[in-house]
Amino acid sequence: MNFEFKAISKSNREMAHILFLIVLHQLLGRVCCRIWVTQPENGVNAVVGRNITLSCQIHSDTRDEILQCRALWYVKELTKWREVGDLLLLRARFLKAYNGTTTNTTLTITELTLNDTNTYYCTLMCQINRSRKQYHGNGTKVNVQDHQFLGSSIPSTSLSALPDAESDNATEDGLLLVPFFFLLSLKLVIAIAIGTFSFMCRHSQRINYKKK
Repeated sequence: MNFEFKAISKSNREMAHILFLIVLHQLLGRVCCRIWVTQPENGVNAVVGRNITLSCQIHSDTRDEILQCRALWYVKELTKWREVGDLLLLRARFLKAYNGTTTNTTLTITELTLNDTNTYYCTLMCQINRSRKQYHGNGTKVNVQDHQFLGSSIPSTSLSALPDAESDNATEDGLLLVPFFFLLSLKLVIAIAIGTFSFMCRHSQRINYKKK
């Protein structure tokens, strides 16, 4: 009778250990593997008649396989979203481009007019770990002005180039380091907890075995 009770107790401990590992795996899957899209959020001033290029990039805090991204750019008109390609005002005046991995895309608008003033939102539809998913950016505000009202503050032609990774994205990357290191610390604590729990279970099994 005592032997049967010990066998049942051992089985219950092993089952609890397995359930504990499953729950931890699910929690790690939720707090990690974050994927997000960034756009320049400070707004851009532009001049009538010139060109402007907006960037959009997808990021991951793990080694997710991100391939075959397709960018869709939108503007919001009242309560309806309109794709840039469907706007008569912008037809034949915009161009989408991608880098080699398609994770970084740009939208170039040529021969700007005052009516191009708007907030442009980027959506990236990508194949992520063999699944098709889409992620949305927070939008970039473009303010187009007539050069006669700008005086000496006319922006240079550098607006048509990609944003400097060390300028626009520096603040975002710095802020992203905080949750990233927090997740690493959380992973370390959980790994130590799992190791300690496993050691205690094995040690308890050895004690029970010696008692038999």
